Amino acid sequence: MKGKERGQNWMPPPANPQSNNLDEAGRMFNHMAGEIKRLSKNEHEAERHRSPMLKALGWLFLISTLAAAAIGIYGIYNFPYAPLREKNGAYYGKYDTPVTKEDYERYVVWMPALFIAFGTTFTLGFTFAALDSRNLRKHNLEA
Repeated sequence: MKGKERGQNWMPPPANPQSNNLDEAGRMFNHMAGEIKRLSKNEHEAERHRSPMLKALGWLFLISTLAAAAIGIYGIYNFPYAPLREKNGAYYGKYDTPVTKEDYERYVVWMPALFIAFGTTFTLGFTFAALDSRNLRKHNLEA
């Protein structure tokens, strides 16, 4: 491969052999800007073709994300000594800090709610991402 450096075979040859690096950088910038515009236009077109079910799934994912964040923040604020446990009829937190029975009961309800909220959020998120990418591929094949 005489005269070709590795990685430069994708660039068009310079229009003028006398052109400098600044002209070449300008052509490369214009080429990449055009590619970005084209990809952005394709994604925008694919978003318009989302089914109502896919749009609803996106909104459910957003709502579940906010709910999971709120449940997590609630736990961080209300249970700074988590994990709470029962020992010899009394209730303790981290570093054997005593807690009330009411705090322990709220903790017992909060912990499964946290796992359910985050599990639901991840499931909805991965499902939305998979279906949306399938929709995007389908739209790009049709175009």
